[in-house]
Amino acid sequence: MKEKTPREYRDVVIVGNGPSGLFMSYLLSGKCPTYNGGNHPELILDSALNCLGSGRCLYDADLITIAQSVEGNGTPIGILMDKLLRPGADIGLDMPSLIDWRCHKSLDHVVIGKGPPGGIWHTIEGDTLTLSPSNWMELPGFPFTEFENSEGPKRVKASIVARYYTQYARKMNLQQYMKRGVVNCIRPYEDLTDDENKTNWVVEGNDLNGARFSYKCKYVVLASGTYDSPNVLGVEGEDLPWVYHSLKDFEDEFDSAQSVLIVGAGLSAADAVRACRFRLAEVHHVFRNPKNPMEKSLHSSMYPDYHKIWQMMNIGDAKYPGYFPYRGCSVLSFYEEGRERYAKLRYENGTVESVQINLVVILIGSTADLRYTQKEDLGLTTGPVHSRGNSVLIDPTTSEVLRLPNCFAIGSLAGENFVRNITGAAVMAAARIYKFLQ
Repeated sequence: MKEKTPREYRDVVIVGNGPSGLFMSYLLSGKCPTYNGGNHPELILDSALNCLGSGRCLYDADLITIAQSVEGNGTPIGILMDKLLRPGADIGLDMPSLIDWRCHKSLDHVVIGKGPPGGIWHTIEGDTLTLSPSNWMELPGFPFTEFENSEGPKRVKASIVARYYTQYARKMNLQQYMKRGVVNCIRPYEDLTDDENKTNWVVEGNDLNGARFSYKCKYVVLASGTYDSPNVLGVEGEDLPWVYHSLKDFEDEFDSAQSVLIVGAGLSAADAVRACRFRLAEVHHVFRNPKNPMEKSLHSSMYPDYHKIWQMMNIGDAKYPGYFPYRGCSVLSFYEEGRERYAKLRYENGTVESVQINLVVILIGSTADLRYTQKEDLGLTTGPVHSRGNSVLIDPTTSEVLRLPNCFAIGSLAGENFVRNITGAAVMAAARIYKFLQ
């Protein structure tokens, strides 16, 4: 008879150790966000904050009503928390935070992640620059300037951000809550004879050595993000060893003076083009539409690298030798003939062409890996999970998944696209959990 894996009890199990999971752990470790009574440069928001009073714990505040006084790119509660933590940041002001972090009752919890604290940031190619300045990448309690001495906020390399999040776990004494492993299953707890802890969930998986683990808990927080699984084209030959779906994996194998095919029109594809050009590689760039929706929101003065690539995509090889754009093309297959490697492409007019290349990198976005639960239970529609249109269906006042009581979703799973906005859903979830446990 197969021996059952012993179950450990935790009040809360957090799935995912990226920025959202780390901040959730920070809250549950006993840090309560408290309004310190400071003034906000936005008059409407400043007026709305008058109802709080200095020293008010945000867990007890009506943040949803206050969030009606803000607007921006993200969820209302995420934008509100960002404005409280970084007042005036959008207009270039460097003002002190309106939030203090007071000691609070800690909850027994565990944070499960595949890699080191920081999640997806450890898988991004290290030299890639962040879209946001460094101070927008920081989490409460540990300023980025304290981690890395600099002359002010600026775009930083992904490798530096990854190290910051790892150090954040150490600095905030969160390592005791971290567990390396992969969650395979989250299911309701159904042992009616064991009601000592009023358990709601069982979370099962394997650690990095393959050993099984099992937790029973009152609450589950989903913070696993939407970047686990790269999207694929689904064409013949895509599984060949010289076809990559990760810029980091691609660059690890990249040698200079090669011919590279890049598929995609987003920022990751632009990073790949830039990296190949730096190494003097011949670039064949396949994309459907050269107009990137982010082009208008990323100012050319701060993001000259991306605007240069978008210019290349529109102008083409006439001005940029060694760069060959394939506008409106689709990939039919990848194949080998002897030692030679090819990509078969189809133009919009139906013409088919085979292009000889050495390596391929496909960068067409990614989606969440939610194999541990049913997508239908999360309120997701068919198609890829992403923060901009197919995020987990939650109650915005609590971050609780509507179809799964006592289960919460935060971060990009809840529609929060940027690190600066992730604190909102986590604060709402923590407020609900603490209220339940009182």
